[in-house]
Amino acid sequence: EAGFDVHEVRVPAITLDDVIEKGGPGDVHWLKIDVEGAEFQVVAGWQGDRRPWLLVIESTRPLSPEPSHQQWEPLVLQKGYEFAYFDGLNRFYVSNEHPELKAALTCGPNVFDAFVLSPDSTFCAAANAVAAERQAAMHATIHGLHGSVQEMGARTAAIEAERASAIEEAQGLRAQAEALRQELDAQTAEAQVLRGDAAALQHEVSVLSEAMEAYKEDFECARGQTHSERGEVVRRDHELAAERELIQQLLNSKSWRITRPLRTLSGFAQRSRTSPKDVLRETTVGAMRAVLARPLLGRWINQCVKLVPPLHERLRLLASHRGIVAPLPQVAIVTALGQVTNFDGHEDDQRLSARARWIHAQLRAAQSRQEV
Repeated sequence: EAGFDVHEVRVPAITLDDVIEKGGPGDVHWLKIDVEGAEFQVVAGWQGDRRPWLLVIESTRPLSPEPSHQQWEPLVLQKGYEFAYFDGLNRFYVSNEHPELKAALTCGPNVFDAFVLSPDSTFCAAANAVAAERQAAMHATIHGLHGSVQEMGARTAAIEAERASAIEEAQGLRAQAEALRQELDAQTAEAQVLRGDAAALQHEVSVLSEAMEAYKEDFECARGQTHSERGEVVRRDHELAAERELIQQLLNSKSWRITRPLRTLSGFAQRSRTSPKDVLRETTVGAMRAVLARPLLGRWINQCVKLVPPLHERLRLLASHRGIVAPLPQVAIVTALGQVTNFDGHEDDQRLSARARWIHAQLRAAQSRQEV
């Protein structure tokens, strides 16, 4: 309505309690509220107990002398304040905790306050206009004088510039002469260095010539040695061909073909980081499982194996330990060679002597390690 260009902008808002808290823990001496018509919302959001000593609130509608304090003044008085002064725009309130301050607000500024107006104050507009005219006239006079002084200074500066230019030119000529002298000295020193380098180069050429002659002799000796080494290489090539032929004959022999399963078994044991004995045991267990899965084949092979009692007892014991067949009776098993292969059930035999029981324990431990 007043002709201003209005733009709506949303900004974050906080309560008056948050503003007072941001001031720190001490007392707040002076609080001014100037929010262009939103005084009621600000005062209504003041819920804390901290109270400034003096409270100044704009109390007219924006750009108008119409009072607007009727809406929010009751809230201020309830907070423990007393009205003290109205300057035509703002209302001043004093906290009940500091009534001594009210005496300073009984009237507006006057001659007894010994105050002066700022030069920018609107109350001094007429005086400021007269002072500005006088100041402009004075500036024009001073500007004219400055023009004359500047003209004289320009002439003096031109003369000084010519003099300085002549002095600078003379100094430049002296500097060029000094530079030429220094360059001549440098070239003389460089010529002396070049002469020294030429002499050193000549000496180095002579040394290189002598070294070249020595290298020629060494080259001839190396050539003869290379010829003899070439004959040695030919001889070793013949020996290598003969060894290769011998290896091929070995690979084609009947004994090499017969022992191939043993080499395969040994290689498998090395790759699996297992001893050949363990590999043989696991292979035997796998074969027994496959044979026992076929009853006819199993009975026939069992009859054949029984022809060798020690082998049959060893296989029967291994199959019992692995759970392939029923466990053997818990008695000592004696092979055809007189070796005891099972000692279950004899741990508490009191008929054995102390020495016999000790030997029995050692055999049991050895058998456990073998099964593992």
